[in-house]
Amino acid sequence: MKEQYIQNYDIKAREFDKEKQVSLTDYLNPITSDMKEREIVLSKIAYERLVDDDNPDKGKIVHFSLLNPKMVELDNKFFVEHDFFVREIYKPYFYGMEVYVDSDINHYSNRGLKNILENQFEGGWCVLELSKNKSLSLPNEFIKKYRSNFNDYPIETIIEDYKKASNQFENIKLAIAESSENTFCGFGNVTSIMSPMKIVNNVVIDIVGDDRVNRYKDLIRKVNRTFQINISQVRSKNKLNALALPSGVQHVEMTVFNVGQANFIQGITDKNTSFVYDAGVPNSTFDNGFGNPDLLIEANGLNPVLENISNICTITPNYCFISHWHDDHIKGYYAMERVNILNAKWIMPAYSGWKDTNKARLSKFLKDNGNAYEICGHENSKIYSNDSFELYRGDSGNGMNGKPDINKDGLILSVLNKCILPGDSEYKCWPLELKNKSNTVTDLVVPHHGGYADLRNKKILPNFDPVLNKRGYLSTGISNDISKFPNSYQEKYLAIDCKFNLHNTRELIGKKHSISSKRGIKFNIKR
Repeated sequence: MKEQYIQNYDIKAREFDKEKQVSLTDYLNPITSDMKEREIVLSKIAYERLVDDDNPDKGKIVHFSLLNPKMVELDNKFFVEHDFFVREIYKPYFYGMEVYVDSDINHYSNRGLKNILENQFEGGWCVLELSKNKSLSLPNEFIKKYRSNFNDYPIETIIEDYKKASNQFENIKLAIAESSENTFCGFGNVTSIMSPMKIVNNVVIDIVGDDRVNRYKDLIRKVNRTFQINISQVRSKNKLNALALPSGVQHVEMTVFNVGQANFIQGITDKNTSFVYDAGVPNSTFDNGFGNPDLLIEANGLNPVLENISNICTITPNYCFISHWHDDHIKGYYAMERVNILNAKWIMPAYSGWKDTNKARLSKFLKDNGNAYEICGHENSKIYSNDSFELYRGDSGNGMNGKPDINKDGLILSVLNKCILPGDSEYKCWPLELKNKSNTVTDLVVPHHGGYADLRNKKILPNFDPVLNKRGYLSTGISNDISKFPNSYQEKYLAIDCKFNLHNTRELIGKKHSISSKRGIKFNIKR
């Protein structure tokens, strides 16, 4: 009965090997490297980010939420119709696309973006056709040279070679964009995370003609009904004071996983409890449109970053912390097995809005299943504590355009008063109580992957004891601008002023670390 019912909605149910993740890829079949060549999708601009916050002229990355028709139907059946059988198999999934947009208003990417904005429908959705084009790829010589031997070359050499490859690649993109009036941006990187994660670099994007759009208007209305009403307005009923994190902990084994330019940390306590603080995946787009080298397969068919992301499926955490809602801190959570998502307790800042359907879907799923502890407000304060764990929230201050910065007001976890996991919240944004307690810290996951931090006023920085033997851990990869991660001033502050011994996950790409392996950096916290 169950299988027959599911098949009526073109959802293929089958038995899976116990060692493998039950994957919605089998049901929804989005465009991937090993699947169909073309796909019609509904698309919405979820957010934009500057390539370089200090230099807007370098352009921006525009992220689109994607939905194919099967996804629309499935979301509607789960969130709106509360279909019993669909609820038995449903888990959150991620389907999105990133494109680079040049700062030059006359650039082809901007012309393309203008076209898509003019072709929006109700709720800001548009209809696109994605098609793979394997002629677009990061030059093999660039990949082979730097993926496995990253530490053998100066950063300046890598950047210079990257610029040369970038110029060649730009000419190819321009030729594609100019070949058709309906092609916008000319290029995009599509990411789907069911399990395992799949990335399609070099997707050509076309606007669907008016003669075909009308048939999708009812589908767009269904999407709006699903997300705008049923997702954005739901709140968790759980109070944080009932969270009951383990107490009496004497020892915690921590691992900062090697996941490129992202954040993924796991802790295992001596109370047989496990927690994950952020499960990030690198952004799919690298600088001006390349596929991110962190996610590319090496010449030997291996990639420790992708291997670690796949390992997320096997983790069975009791607690999952979301520091803030940026992709490089949460995207890996979509790869978790459904049963592990349901069994864990989730602690997360409130996610407002529904433009990014992927995040809205995950947030609503967690709250819908009654296992979410949603944090609203509480900026610049301690919001939970027991004798083993303390949870704080940073001060958002003002970000770009005077808007709150979700990096700064993220959740900060303190373990045994000796280890701080700050996400992307920089030092000056930490609550005063946490800064005052920092003189006992021996282990620190460096905020924001070691990027820029405001260190001008030393009086408002943490009181790290320069005498203690301390270790700092940098979760970095081959970032948009390698020279910025880690930031040289923050490195000097930690290493010289505060006497931290620094360890970088990026060093694990090509060689084994003295205290780790390619999987990640392990360390122990003892009371």
